Amino acid sequence: DYKQYLGKDITSLVILPVWIMQPFTMLQNMAEIMEYTDCLDKAAVTEDPYKRMAHVVAYTMGPFAAVERAWKPFNPILGETFELHKADKGIKYIAEQVSHHPPIGASHAENDLWEYDLVSAPKTKFLGNSVEVYPVGRTRIKLKGTGDEFTLIPPPTKAHNVIIGKTWIDTHGEYKLINTITGAKVSLIFTECGWFSAGRYEIRGHVYDPEGVPKLLLEGKWNSHLDCTPCDEEGNPLPDAEPERLWTCESKPENDPYQFTKFAHVLNSCEGINPLPSDSRRRPDRALLELGRSGEAAVAKHS
Repeated sequence: DYKQYLGKDITSLVILPVWIMQPFTMLQNMAEIMEYTDCLDKAAVTEDPYKRMAHVVAYTMGPFAAVERAWKPFNPILGETFELHKADKGIKYIAEQVSHHPPIGASHAENDLWEYDLVSAPKTKFLGNSVEVYPVGRTRIKLKGTGDEFTLIPPPTKAHNVIIGKTWIDTHGEYKLINTITGAKVSLIFTECGWFSAGRYEIRGHVYDPEGVPKLLLEGKWNSHLDCTPCDEEGNPLPDAEPERLWTCESKPENDPYQFTKFAHVLNSCEGINPLPSDSRRRPDRALLELGRSGEAAVAKHS
């Protein structure tokens, strides 16, 4: 009886069957922002402060491009961890589930150019045949060379047709990135999908100086690309200004059973690393589901 859950946060309230799960955990979901770290490397060495912010925005696009997977990730247990090493980039990433009820995860990553910190405490609202997901928490990005620190407020995501119909995902609302040192900010509007998919995926907004004057126009689609164009004080592109592509989403594997990105497969791999005993990749239920043994995964999940 789903009526008892209407309007409630079901993040850890409902026991869900394995057949709607993906072989992935929330800690691994949190790590998907590590896919496009090249954008953050560019931000760290960019002299123009507003272009620098635009590169930081490009870095944060990765999770949006991966959010279309309709399957639910496993909730981590208290003390569960996940680590990622990108040796060629000098990046180390570690995440841990620091609270089980309510579910809260914390992560840290860094290299020689920047630091990234996240405390993730997502909230949900069950609406009958849809679920809204609110990315509650705190994100901090620090560029070591410039001293800039940014905080990110992403828009909510909504899963449609979770009980009846084909499930699909939309992200809409305002995205904010704020330089807490200078007061400069970015505001993007993620357009809500309309009838016949009108406006789906579209994003548009500006990089503003501390006085609120637009400096750069940002536009694109959150599942494919982000462009940057110099603009006037009204926010319109400067005459003859050419858009610069800051981010392009990597192509996704065809016919993947869980619509995983290539990077999601990397996050499920233990190649080149010996994960801690507490690592998400060592969970029997997740590992069995990845192998297609859903019956055994269900037993492992509830044991």
